[in-house]
Amino acid sequence: MNALEKYITLHEQLLSDNIKLSSFDNHYYNTLPKEDKELILIDLKKGKYHTILLNSSIKVGVIGYIPTKMDPKIGFLQIIIDPKYRSKGIFSKSIKLLAKEHNLKEVWSTIKKDNIVSIKAHLKDGFKQFSEDKLEQWREVYLLDPDEVRLYKKFSNKEQIID
Repeated sequence: MNALEKYITLHEQLLSDNIKLSSFDNHYYNTLPKEDKELILIDLKKGKYHTILLNSSIKVGVIGYIPTKMDPKIGFLQIIIDPKYRSKGIFSKSIKLLAKEHNLKEVWSTIKKDNIVSIKAHLKDGFKQFSEDKLEQWREVYLLDPDEVRLYKKFSNKEQIID
């Protein structure tokens, strides 16, 4: 790792160490890019949502989940990171905080197949793709569109402990 890569890694670590979740701010959510908001559907009746804060005051995104019907400790992840703050470790830290806050054992994420950046971010953070058989079963009963994939991440109690 060269000096620049070490600096970037340290900078990302410092940023992600200062991430907190606060109550959902609908006004802030409405300021996020329209194309990002079209990818997730905020459902305040079914889901649990937070605004992501950097240094306790800078709003950098929103995160939440909708519990699955089969298990309330498994949730459909919904996250938007403000474009100015992407690729800084906020995605990973926010998901861990969400899992800890709500004692989640697993999160699922449905992503458009052509959203390569999002898929790579999920995979880098330890998400795995469901089997093609499982994806096809969901598609057959209209629980997954043909142009989508679904990834999952499991959490153990150890992983939810954040320093």
